[in-house]
Amino acid sequence: QLEETEPTTISWSPALKKMRADNLGVLRSKNLLERSESLQRKQWMTLIPRVGAYLQLTKNLDSFDDLDGDDVRTRVIASFNIPNPFDFHARLYSAALQQVNSRWSHELDARRAYTDLYSAFLEADALRTERDLFERKWRVMLHSSDTDLAKEILTYERERDALERREKAHRVNVNRLFNTPGGNWVLRGGLPKISYASKYRQFEVGEDFGNLAINLYAIQLESAILSTRRVKFQQWHQLSFGLSSPPLYVSDQDSDWSADNFILFSGLSKSYDFSDFGGRDRVKDAEFRLKVVRDQMRFSMEREAMRLDQLKKSYRQMLRQKRSYLAEMDRITKRNSSIAEVVIDDLARQYELEYELLRLERQLRQISLQYLLWDENYWKS
Repeated sequence: QLEETEPTTISWSPALKKMRADNLGVLRSKNLLERSESLQRKQWMTLIPRVGAYLQLTKNLDSFDDLDGDDVRTRVIASFNIPNPFDFHARLYSAALQQVNSRWSHELDARRAYTDLYSAFLEADALRTERDLFERKWRVMLHSSDTDLAKEILTYERERDALERREKAHRVNVNRLFNTPGGNWVLRGGLPKISYASKYRQFEVGEDFGNLAINLYAIQLESAILSTRRVKFQQWHQLSFGLSSPPLYVSDQDSDWSADNFILFSGLSKSYDFSDFGGRDRVKDAEFRLKVVRDQMRFSMEREAMRLDQLKKSYRQMLRQKRSYLAEMDRITKRNSSIAEVVIDDLARQYELEYELLRLERQLRQISLQYLLWDENYWKS
């Protein structure tokens, strides 16, 4: 059935729209964002009094057939929740952290999906070019080879199979991006121009580059700090409040809602665990976890800084290699030889250079997409 699926051509703009609407990763993080936006409101709503209704029936069993309205008593009450103010503040702050983290995580997921789709368009174009090069190359090689023909055919079949595997993997990847299992999409058309050849040396982590990553690191650290403070707070004496109010409604009497019938009470309590007196072990464990989070972030940021430096070096080397290949291609093109062996050798070398240029161009664009992910100016525009 997969082989029978008719191909569907799609260009960049509708493909981007479809990916944003149907991609599972983007939808999942969007759902988490929408849920997180209501966390603070739900926390405030816990202060709303809870209303309960009761129905009481009082009647002797031997006179059950004489049941009337006087035997039924209804009662509606409201319970007022007055939370510990310190704990309530911590819950509100935790909800705010989750909302901010969800917003930034969704932004990162959306950026990654964008770069994945862009990469898929580049791969589709590269595969078409590679397919054309493969067919042109072997039309020459199989008809002009003076080596073992059986060996050449074996090489031909190996390269053909490798190319077909990559084409199938590309198809599966596009279906993953669009959430269309079994689909057969043909990605064609122009793309937004992305190149960092002229400014990759200028990138430094800050407001214009990598700011989203810094924000996500900050959220992780702030969450660890909050967890540590909550553990410390739990070692304090617990302050509790309560409010007793008269019933909202009683069927057989009038409700008196005067201030004299409201009773506010509070208390202070403290429990002791003699296996961890004063909660010292819990506090120590929380502080250790905070230290681990901080240290892990330092190592992670150091690793990312080194990776950024290595990307710059790789990008520079690839640009230099690309210029070298283009210069050699130009020399081959300008060389006019009438010797058949030289012409065939030049054609073979030209195909090799085209393959190498194709590979280099793919690698350069992949590095550009890594830069794109953290280029804040691009996402602001």
